[in-house]
Amino acid sequence: MTMQMQPSLPRSPQGDAAVQPPPGSPRAFATASGLAMTGSRDDGVTHPVTASPEGARQSIQRLDRHAPSPLAMTAGDGPHDAATPPTTTRIVFSGDLGAPNSPLLPAPNPPERADILILESTFGDRVHEDRGTRQARLKAAIDHALENNGTVVIPAFSIGRTQELLYELEDLIHQATDPHWQDLEIIVDSPLAARFTEAYRDLKPYWDLEARERLDHGRHPLAFENLYTVDSHEEHLQTVDYLARTGRPAVVIAASGMAAGGRVVNYLKRMLGDERHDVLFVGYQAEGTPGRAIQRHGPRGGWVQLDGERIDIRARIHTIGGYSAHADQSDLLAFIQGIPQAPKEIRLIHGERDAREALKAEIETWAQSTGHTVEVTFAT
Repeated sequence: MTMQMQPSLPRSPQGDAAVQPPPGSPRAFATASGLAMTGSRDDGVTHPVTASPEGARQSIQRLDRHAPSPLAMTAGDGPHDAATPPTTTRIVFSGDLGAPNSPLLPAPNPPERADILILESTFGDRVHEDRGTRQARLKAAIDHALENNGTVVIPAFSIGRTQELLYELEDLIHQATDPHWQDLEIIVDSPLAARFTEAYRDLKPYWDLEARERLDHGRHPLAFENLYTVDSHEEHLQTVDYLARTGRPAVVIAASGMAAGGRVVNYLKRMLGDERHDVLFVGYQAEGTPGRAIQRHGPRGGWVQLDGERIDIRARIHTIGGYSAHADQSDLLAFIQGIPQAPKEIRLIHGERDAREALKAEIETWAQSTGHTVEVTFAT
């Protein structure tokens, strides 16, 4: 795991902390070091970090050896004696928590203690659909493509989301009674996603019970018969042209997830203007990206600009929650509530203003109802 941690205090244009904490305090240590460190920490062991102003000491630790988990930094005040007992502050960085019900990954584990929690808030203002609902909506989009000889184009990131989609697509094909589903081509047009899918297959021991039971029954959720991968750029262009010309039903998963570049753009340029096709967003679309524009204007018959070209949107546009690498409001609250020694300070990051405001309100309501004292702020 390689992470870079950004300063948690406001900084002047010259890069110095705007407000200097007491010398020797854990916050002074964090400020002086800038919390700027990179390092591989995949073994679940506490590692000391050598840089330490004024004798301060710290350690950095991944909180669980195997499961997706946050990263903890413990900062202490260095040398001490009987008259000045040691103090430590434990800062936990949530990272992208993800949904807790992924069959291909263990659920995120809350830490035992967090004095300061740096928490993502991407979906702090909403609750994702459950797995049954999202799978039903995925099936409905594919049924439309089968009926109209169209393609379902899914912009998706190469890690995590692509593999979860393949897992559910294999299940839909396995359950299907319509013979057309057995001939449906599932195309992963992303060399990077294909490589990471191989890595996921190598990590079968870490899949949850549901996924391992499918393996025990002879099924191959990430390597099934209908699955095809596209490697070279020439093959990519041929695939785009083939699907646009022939009208053969297919599902295409391609990067980038926000349609800001990558191979998915060529599919969108050829297919957004055709009502036979469906475009399915399964992750967060940031403001200013083509994905957000399609998501916002597509259902109203609008247009989007791709590679300088205006494309009228006639394809059906869908957004399905629950596949995201970001936890929803309920899961974020559950993560906080799962910390036995609750944090005294929570700094919300990686979320738009509305999402952070909504999550802050929910955290404060929970704290008030349970008697916890917590300060919720927005990191800049």
